[in-house]
Amino acid sequence: MIDYVYIDEVQDLTMSQICLLKYVCPNAEHGFIFSGDTAQTIARGVDIRFEDIKTLFYHKFMGESSRTFQKKEKGKMVSDIFLLTQNFRTHDGVLKLYQSVIDLLSHFFPDSIDRLKPETSLIIGEPPIVLQCQKSKDGIEKILGSQGGSFGAQQVILVRDLSVKKDVLEHVESRSLVLTISECKGLEFEDVLLYNFFGSSPFKNQWRVIYGFMKELGMPVPITQKFPSFDPSRHGIMCYELKQLYVAITRTRNRLWILDDKQDSVEPMFDYWRSKELVQLKDLDESFVTKMKVESSSQDWKTRGHELYDQKNYEAATMCFEKAEDFIWVQKSKAAGQINPDEAIKDGDKEGLKMDMQMEEKEVTPKVPGRFEEGSQLWNTLKDLVSIVQASNEQVKRNKKEKEDRELTQASGAAVLPNADTEGEASEATRSGDGGKVLEEGNISKKKSKKGISKGRRKGR
Repeated sequence: MIDYVYIDEVQDLTMSQICLLKYVCPNAEHGFIFSGDTAQTIARGVDIRFEDIKTLFYHKFMGESSRTFQKKEKGKMVSDIFLLTQNFRTHDGVLKLYQSVIDLLSHFFPDSIDRLKPETSLIIGEPPIVLQCQKSKDGIEKILGSQGGSFGAQQVILVRDLSVKKDVLEHVESRSLVLTISECKGLEFEDVLLYNFFGSSPFKNQWRVIYGFMKELGMPVPITQKFPSFDPSRHGIMCYELKQLYVAITRTRNRLWILDDKQDSVEPMFDYWRSKELVQLKDLDESFVTKMKVESSSQDWKTRGHELYDQKNYEAATMCFEKAEDFIWVQKSKAAGQINPDEAIKDGDKEGLKMDMQMEEKEVTPKVPGRFEEGSQLWNTLKDLVSIVQASNEQVKRNKKEKEDRELTQASGAAVLPNADTEGEASEATRSGDGGKVLEEGNISKKKSKKGISKGRRKGR
């Protein structure tokens, strides 16, 4: 069994999966640390808060612990929630932008995230940039077209799903990393280009509900804009959309560019950000495009390739190793992708492929995974945990046996000699200081003994 368990990115687990951890570690009083960000819950069918985890731990972990629980009150044994509000990854310009997304989540879906203090940063930086271009495809062609340069290993184009990724790759080919938002979880980049997020959104022009929030705050709302009243049953998909947007924004350490089609789905969020002075507008001219691109060394590409390989994103890893001219790892990555073609597709992207949302002007009906999918996830997690426990138990048994063997050897004073006879002679060890007695090992040859065998060995036969 395991004594201590640290669970990072806990927001990606279901409550049932968390509950299974009690069978891995019996140390309920001190053995668990959970960390995560519930605003990054983009796994389908998962929607938890730390208060939910605390309640689960109180009832399922502490309530079922034995003697320790009888001596202490459960409430005193469940730790307080500690808030990490100092951000060391990025600057205040980016922090303010994704805090505005948190504000929307807290207003429209207050039970979907934990209410935390806003993060702060000691780094001062420029606000993210909204690139002005009539069509996003024209913009991506202008930035990374066949006549342009390339992005570096610390830069990425983020897209909503695999279908948009395929479309972008047709334009940029190997001139930039292109990842979906699900694929980029756990990764950081110096620069992020968020491409056509709102233009490809299934929420479409229902983003106009943001104007209602702006009106409540006394923010200016365009006179020509009409907007629907928010209805959780009709606009539930907005929660998932905002969390996807939050994850995308938090991937950058330095520069964030937002490139989207000019259409109804874009304007509400852009109006919201402009009113709060959180973004700046830039024309996509040649001088600006030149400043966007950063070159990377072979080592930079190799490092990024290993990160993606460890995340089982073999296609993107292969591209990085090709740029690093590390052809051994190119072959390894290609082979891994052929052996495990489905492992590179993240859960969020898999669900995106399956979902066929029926969206209309006045109604939004999201599909959510049924009990079968949740049961399948639970079963796979249980198998993984059982494997961990079994491996741990086997290791304990091996250690115990090795210890017993060492003690037996030390007690008997036996010294085992290597079997140097390649013709089938027995491998034997003589016991020193024990009247010439012999401890034999291996298969005893039926051939006649060769000359030169000691008297003690003949006696042993």
